[in-house]
Amino acid sequence: MTSSILLQGGTVLYHDDEDYVTALSDTDVLVTGNLIAKIATGIEVPQGTTIIDCKGKIVSPGFIDTHHHLWQTQLKGRHMDETLLDYMVAGNMQSYNFTPEDMFWGQLAGCLEAIDAGTTYVLDHSHGNYTPEHATQCLSATTASGLRSTYAYATPSVPLTSWTVSTVVPSSDILSSWSLDQLESLAKSQPHANGRLTIGLGFDLYFLPQEVVIGIFERFRRAGVKVITSHVAKNPVFGKASTVELLDSYGLLGPDIVLSHATNLTFAEHAVLHAAKVHVSSTPSSEAQTALGWPVALRSDVHGSLGVDSHAFCGSSILSEARAALLLARQETNAALLDKGEFPQKLVGGAREAFNLATVGGARAVGMGDKIGRIREGYLADLVVVDGRTPGMAGVSSWDPVVAVVGHSGVRDVETVIVDGVVRKRGGKLVGVELEGGERLEWEGVAEKVERSREEVQRRIEGVNLEKARELVVGMWHVDESKIKAVEY
Repeated sequence: MTSSILLQGGTVLYHDDEDYVTALSDTDVLVTGNLIAKIATGIEVPQGTTIIDCKGKIVSPGFIDTHHHLWQTQLKGRHMDETLLDYMVAGNMQSYNFTPEDMFWGQLAGCLEAIDAGTTYVLDHSHGNYTPEHATQCLSATTASGLRSTYAYATPSVPLTSWTVSTVVPSSDILSSWSLDQLESLAKSQPHANGRLTIGLGFDLYFLPQEVVIGIFERFRRAGVKVITSHVAKNPVFGKASTVELLDSYGLLGPDIVLSHATNLTFAEHAVLHAAKVHVSSTPSSEAQTALGWPVALRSDVHGSLGVDSHAFCGSSILSEARAALLLARQETNAALLDKGEFPQKLVGGAREAFNLATVGGARAVGMGDKIGRIREGYLADLVVVDGRTPGMAGVSSWDPVVAVVGHSGVRDVETVIVDGVVRKRGGKLVGVELEGGERLEWEGVAEKVERSREEVQRRIEGVNLEKARELVVGMWHVDESKIKAVEY
């Protein structure tokens, strides 16, 4: 018998065909199996249906995160005061010190943190795969969490053969054959986890010969990969070379590509991306902290979406990133006028534009605009219920529910999260997960496992030389250290 859920009497945030969000008051949403079956007032309750009372609450599409490194949970808090170059050593490269088991617990906790914040889909750029088992454990954890995700398989950004207290040795096997074979096998056997988990490609190795890059893209597109994602930005650490021009000249640009950041690009580069229907994932919190530049997702010449980047930097709330994107876009344009002694007539962007980045924009970015990102009959049942009567929401939720969600809600206001028709957060608390083999674990048990893993990872980190690793990155990336300046405020 197919299960059903009725979200009863809530305010439903409904996208019309032009993406305008209308608040439908006192409206029911019936979920049958993993699909939204009906949206109406006074739906007759089918026998055996689970009823969730949504009076005084807001029913939203699940939020979509188009750039995240979910495995990094055990590194949380280390990067609050670090720049991009610092993070590369203290964060990104630490996958060397993660066992496959560490990857499992980091990945599981990262997925659950996302669900807790109302995120129902993540494009996971997983760049910590030192062995096939690292990837297998990430996939197992994602499956157990219940999250919808595209696992964008990637190898470590700076692969190492050895890293000790005195030395660091880079690996000459930058793109190993086993990783390519594993990715191809996973792609050909997708989808996984009853359809929730698909396979993508995470790729940043554009220094490789043209024929190698083209060959990789062609191989995995043939294998069934529908999303390819890369980090793109211009600055003194990433360098000034144009990945956009390279991809364009190779004939590889297309709507299956999501570029993370895309900051400090020229207007011409953005025009090329826009024409090719390439989407961009802005990650405002990490971009502000790591000096990547102003977020671009709200620009009219950008097909925009939002990502968290790393929850080791910040929280996993896509709504927080939507607020930050809106504020930073306004600060960028306001500051340009103020520098000229002028003042803005009106503000850039609005709550609905920011909300759309977190929903329909993200869905389109990952090729699922006809399946997720909006509340429509026939769409997949990825839904969030936000309590409109909490201290933070009272007074605004009835005035404008979209403004309430974007401008005032927090993780604690996210009361219920449904992914693929299954309740994953209920009454403000994560539902327990079932691990492979049948063991059931509540969040408290997951947190305990993560903390034990974190302690073990930390012991390994204390046995490596971070300064030597920094020298390696500076040399490999040809960073001109004369461009790195002290900041006074």
